[in-house]
Amino acid sequence: MPRKKNILDNLSKKSIAVSSGKGGVGKTTTAVNLAVYYAKKDLRVGLIDLDPLSDIAILLDLEEPEAIFKDAFDTRKKDFKSHVHRVFDRLDLIFPASKLRKNDSLSLLEKLYTKFVRELDSSYDVLIFDLPAGIRYDDNLIFLHYADHLVLVTNAEPTAHVSAGGYLKSVIEHEPGISVHLWHNKYSRLPGQTFNPSDVIGNYNKNVAREERIDEEVRERVNDIAFIPVDAALDLLQTHPSPSLNLLRSILDVSEFFQERRLEDLAAHIKLSPKLFDIIKYFLLHTEKIAHVAEYLESFGEYLKTVLLQDAVFRERQALGRGKLERVSGLELFTEPERRLLETYLTRVKVDGVLTLANRLISLLEKAIRQEDEARRGAMIQRTMDYHKLIDAAIGRLLLALNVRKKEMGTDVRNAGGILLFYFSLYKLFQSKTILRVIVDFIPRRKNSRGHVIRDKHRQIRDLIQKNKEYEARYFQLIKTLYPVVSKQVSTVVDTFRLNELVLKDKDGRVNKAAYLNLFTNFIHETVNSGLSVIVGFRRRPAARAFSAAAEALLERLDASAPPDKRVIEGGRLKASGY
Repeated sequence: MPRKKNILDNLSKKSIAVSSGKGGVGKTTTAVNLAVYYAKKDLRVGLIDLDPLSDIAILLDLEEPEAIFKDAFDTRKKDFKSHVHRVFDRLDLIFPASKLRKNDSLSLLEKLYTKFVRELDSSYDVLIFDLPAGIRYDDNLIFLHYADHLVLVTNAEPTAHVSAGGYLKSVIEHEPGISVHLWHNKYSRLPGQTFNPSDVIGNYNKNVAREERIDEEVRERVNDIAFIPVDAALDLLQTHPSPSLNLLRSILDVSEFFQERRLEDLAAHIKLSPKLFDIIKYFLLHTEKIAHVAEYLESFGEYLKTVLLQDAVFRERQALGRGKLERVSGLELFTEPERRLLETYLTRVKVDGVLTLANRLISLLEKAIRQEDEARRGAMIQRTMDYHKLIDAAIGRLLLALNVRKKEMGTDVRNAGGILLFYFSLYKLFQSKTILRVIVDFIPRRKNSRGHVIRDKHRQIRDLIQKNKEYEARYFQLIKTLYPVVSKQVSTVVDTFRLNELVLKDKDGRVNKAAYLNLFTNFIHETVNSGLSVIVGFRRRPAARAFSAAAEALLERLDASAPPDKRVIEGGRLKASGY
């Protein structure tokens, strides 16, 4: 039997504590999704519920959690299994009960690391702790002594950064050897933004007294491991998936991609600095259309001056640019050659018919999505307009323009046009309630304790993780049933509107059937899994890709800290057995 100290060391090396300085930043959602992600990779995962306000049971849609967990924290029970609920194969929820009584956390700590230490070590490859928000020692910081890795979750807003910085300062004081991985949820970086959403330590230091600041050398020990962007399609609160709403979001995504790439194409042969172009592109994407080029350029100049002033304020606070404020306020921003280049570019943007059509479509899509979303959430709104006919017409006009001018477009824009054609075909097909019903009926349901039929999210998550053959067979049957109808619909749209130039082709010039099938299977996969609490239901979404990359990077760091004979990755692949 190995010595207890060695077992505790092994446990620490495969333990990830997930915490946050404040609530509401996605801490529990991150912990649950990491657990689900690693379980799907065939690792044995123990998710230890330490948060008194945890909603893990809700996220995983566990049936009647009160009945399941009522005895889970009974201190009279001495066996480990009585404190464990098997969620899925390879994923256990440990101590899934309320911990609101005094000394509950300390009692749990004693059980974990005195009574159950060997069971924890032998049963799991990865342990994930969902800690309560805040910096209380007895129910938070004390557990960090038993984990080599801390995932500190925050949002891209000032108060979240100040709270995260305060928590980080306490962590460094109590556990200076722990590896800290910053997990940035709802991340976005805007040109000219004074607040730097990736600089937790800097933003914390700017808002506290000098003696409370975090030393700069701490930065080298803190790893920014995840930048998860805002992605409305990953709405984890949808009770029932909406194929129509997901389709609108998919059309919006490809339209915004097209819009941005077209702005870049129009800048060809105009020698603007990359930084200036990034700022003017952002300004164009977030302001009204250009009515008069000269007036628009003046408005952009005022915006740019504001950006420079904000930058000067920041630098002056750092004692690096005193006197710069006065210089910026009276600054002539553009030389005459620069002004002519900008006027040329803005004129191109103003008169570009394809970009105008794309802007109109995006505006309609945003309004339609907002209206549909509010209606699904039960908001008391009055439907002021039926956007579907307007969107139908707007997409048609944009596709016709693209078909005529395809050869003068960049490769990315041409491909975006082909994808938009596919989604336009789906949009027309989804006017059929029969088609929508086939998709909706795929979603499993169950009766709750009151006899109401509800969506069975737990079963869907389980089928995603455990690769259920019956589920896969039903899924592929759904694709097999619908894809021929979709394929025919694409052909009909191409023939009706004469959009042959937009058809996706393979390298031999033939219709790229594999690309269309891939687009459709990804759309159906994301539609039927929308509203689940887990991100593994989304394969191509930006947030899903960012999450997967961060989870893999975290696993590599976790594995690197383990003894050679205890590592789960070998030659870039998982070993057949775990720790």
